[in-house]
Amino acid sequence: MLEHLIGKISKAKVQKEPFSYFYIENVFPDEFYQEIIEYFPTKDHFQPLSIKGVVRPGTYNQRLSLSLDEEGIGMLPFFHQLFWSRFTEALKSRECISAIQRIFSIERSDIVPDLSLVSDHSDYAIGPHTDHPQKVLTLLFYFPKDDSQKTLGTSVYRPIDPSFRCEGFRHHPFEGFQNIYTAPFVPNSIFGFLKSDRSFHGVEPIGKQEFPRNLMSYQFLTP
Repeated sequence: MLEHLIGKISKAKVQKEPFSYFYIENVFPDEFYQEIIEYFPTKDHFQPLSIKGVVRPGTYNQRLSLSLDEEGIGMLPFFHQLFWSRFTEALKSRECISAIQRIFSIERSDIVPDLSLVSDHSDYAIGPHTDHPQKVLTLLFYFPKDDSQKTLGTSVYRPIDPSFRCEGFRHHPFEGFQNIYTAPFVPNSIFGFLKSDRSFHGVEPIGKQEFPRNLMSYQFLTP
């Protein structure tokens, strides 16, 4: 699995405008992806998205998350624990981290990998933002069962005001931005980007959904 993933990431073409990002499909072997779907936790294992214990208001209440740390994985059924602990161990390996750093030419050695599972439900949306200043980069692994949610991927935005920048503490109204690309939310794909003061991205309102929008967030953080 790890060899397959690194091979895919190493060949990804990074777009430079309006910020550095890439999108690739078939990132895991098919058999392994089916295991991801099989072992993806049920809703009762997730918690509302919060920042320092405070749940975000509005449509953000429709986003649930499960940290893939020792505590979070420890709450899962036994065989789920085995799968996700081995999976995250591979993703946090020096081999994998180095491959991700190379594609974005990241040379710093003080990054901390952070992984979590995310489940977005009906009416979720998140306005254009650049992410918290502590973040260095983000990889979003899309885990739908089929192509029926293809239009629900993360979008890349360009401010209508070309001089507009944001350090990363705010989310902004959609009206002030032009949507220039939406990563297809299809099985076994990744959307990844480098944090900057112009890395505006978000998710358009997803409306009513029969199934949740399931994904994994893999981030590099500064200490």
